[in-house]
Amino acid sequence: VGKTTGMRNSVIISAFLFSILIHTSFAQLGANGTGTITNKQGKVYDIRPGINLREADFYGLNLSGANLADCDLYRADFQNANLTGANLSGAELDYAALDGAVMKNADLSFAIFKNATLQNVDFSDATLSGVNFSGATLSNAKFIRADIFSADLRTVDASNADFRDANLSNCKFLGDFTFANFTNAKIKSGAFFFGIFT
Repeated sequence: VGKTTGMRNSVIISAFLFSILIHTSFAQLGANGTGTITNKQGKVYDIRPGINLREADFYGLNLSGANLADCDLYRADFQNANLTGANLSGAELDYAALDGAVMKNADLSFAIFKNATLQNVDFSDATLSGVNFSGATLSNAKFIRADIFSADLRTVDASNADFRDANLSNCKFLGDFTFANFTNAKIKSGAFFFGIFT
């Protein structure tokens, strides 16, 4: 009986440890922001510039400082992920899900976020020059002190977005900016489009 109980306990402990392993993310990123990361389902992704990461699942992961410049991130899931200081310049994030992500101090220059969902994203102090946000959902996003120079903000939902102290010069605007905060924002030579969009 004692041997059987011991074996049963061993099986239970092994299953418990396996469950912890499967539901724990692990990153090995070097000082240059490249390396590997394991998501919460145990899938391992290479992290380096210019690679295909379409539909990758980075939900809730810590990718701070990651170098994903020029990557194909179509429909990737970055919801609730930490991308503080990450480099996503030139990356393609069409239809990506980034709700709740933290992207403070990130370099997102010339990235493409067409039709992406970016609700409650924190872009504070980020570089967003030349970004294409057309068709994106940006409601409740924070752009405090962000450099959004020459970005495309047409057909966006930016309701309740916070653009305090941001540089929005030369941007193209068309969308829902209801209750957005533009206190001390710099808007010079911006293009405002008027009409109905879907």
